[in-house]
Amino acid sequence: MEEGERSSWEALEPGTPVLSADGQQIGTVKEVLAATEQDIFEGMICHTPDGERYVDEEIIGDIRDHAVELKIDAAASGQLPPPSPAPAAMEVGVDEVSEAPGAYKRELFFKRWWNRLTGNY
Repeated sequence: MEEGERSSWEALEPGTPVLSADGQQIGTVKEVLAATEQDIFEGMICHTPDGERYVDEEIIGDIRDHAVELKIDAAASGQLPPPSPAPAAMEVGVDEVSEAPGAYKRELFFKRWWNRLTGNY
């Protein structure tokens, strides 16, 4: 099989063959897992005869135009884990933030006090 030139994870498309280190096709790309805004590649979900499997970016050897080559052989690829849901993303909203007591409030208090004393309302 002609794998083509080296490519980027950004060019990966569903249906691209996934090859083991010994050249056997173990499945096809189902989904690319990445945070494109931050240019972070996490891995991919591979459709295999045994079901969907998660392929971490650390075991992906080369990404080429027409295939993805893994660093593991066909026997080890049978041990790949099924995909699991990503942990929930936490965001801090306005309701969770409160003004901290202390220096900031004291500074405002003394500033207002000084402005009243000096006539600068």
